[in-house]
Amino acid sequence: MGGGQAHADGDGIAQVLRAAGLTITAPRRAVYRLLFGRERPVGAGEVFDLLRADGSRLGITSVYRVLHSFAGAGLVHVFAGEEQRYRICDPVPHAHLVCEECGRVIERPADTVRQWLSAARHDADFVANVERSDVYGLCGRCRPGSHVGPTPSASTVGDTP
Repeated sequence: MGGGQAHADGDGIAQVLRAAGLTITAPRRAVYRLLFGRERPVGAGEVFDLLRADGSRLGITSVYRVLHSFAGAGLVHVFAGEEQRYRICDPVPHAHLVCEECGRVIERPADTVRQWLSAARHDADFVANVERSDVYGLCGRCRPGSHVGPTPSASTVGDTP
């Protein structure tokens, strides 16, 4: 992760929220701190449950409002599905490689993904928008027989409880 989102301490969170044009509130600090460093996107219900487990009294409606404000400010990427899931992302254009088994997300630079899709451009006269694309498959940790971990240029962050 980059783009000024490298600090989960109080001052770092305040700086990130201010830079995104958001008012600094206790609920926003709590949700940002919980999302920071997570490798796997989480839904609002899970955010709510994890905050409650830490003693927070933040309501589910407030969690949804905070996540919506983060998405609107570009602080999180929203992963569609049965339930929307959220993950703090680098603001630089990139694509997400999403493991269908464990939920791990690996960020790849948009230019790299554009190179992968160059065949589609030539074969089908199709230009893909990869600024915020999600590509689903199996990561090296989950693929049977694979001993491959993330490449050094992949942006991954350990999932913290």
